[in-house]
Amino acid sequence: MESRALRLLLSLLAIAFVAFWFFRPKDKPAPPVKAGILPAGADARVEGVHLFQSGPQGDLTLVSRDAEWSRETQSFRLNGVQIDFLIGGTSASATRGHLTGERGDVATDAKEFTLDGKVVAETFDGYRLETSDVSYHHESRQVETEAPVSLEGPGLKVSGTGASVDYQRQHVEVRGRVHAHLVPMILKERVPGGEGLNK
Repeated sequence: MESRALRLLLSLLAIAFVAFWFFRPKDKPAPPVKAGILPAGADARVEGVHLFQSGPQGDLTLVSRDAEWSRETQSFRLNGVQIDFLIGGTSASATRGHLTGERGDVATDAKEFTLDGKVVAETFDGYRLETSDVSYHHESRQVETEAPVSLEGPGLKVSGTGASVDYQRQHVEVRGRVHAHLVPMILKERVPGGEGLNK
């Protein structure tokens, strides 16, 4: 009697185990994990970008720490950007321009650039314009911004809202809420028998 009850109990346990195995809830497959190589919207990523263009009107060199290319917008998103260009003449007589920005965007034809973050434009006459975003048009060699700007150079500090730098005409314009501060310059003249004279 006990052996029959034991066999019946074992049979019920075996049936319960088989039923549980076949009717258990199926595990859902884990969703695919994205590798995270490319940021959203980027079709390609490039490390250490160096672009050089040369033409009858001058040269352009662009260096960037890295870049992401979007097929949809046909443009590059750059990080750590530096742009140098020469306008006409030999390298000794040419007008030079230098721009840096934390980030930038450039179309694949490389004729128009936008820079943002901390942006610095060094002008042809030793001045330094600092702002938060600019657009640079390579055909006209002009830098434009509508953001607040600070311009500093020999003997002068200027701040305002909006500015343009025309490298071909060598002209700088600061627009809107302009404040200028002249910085006295100290000149030293050598005098016979003396160390120097401050004027």
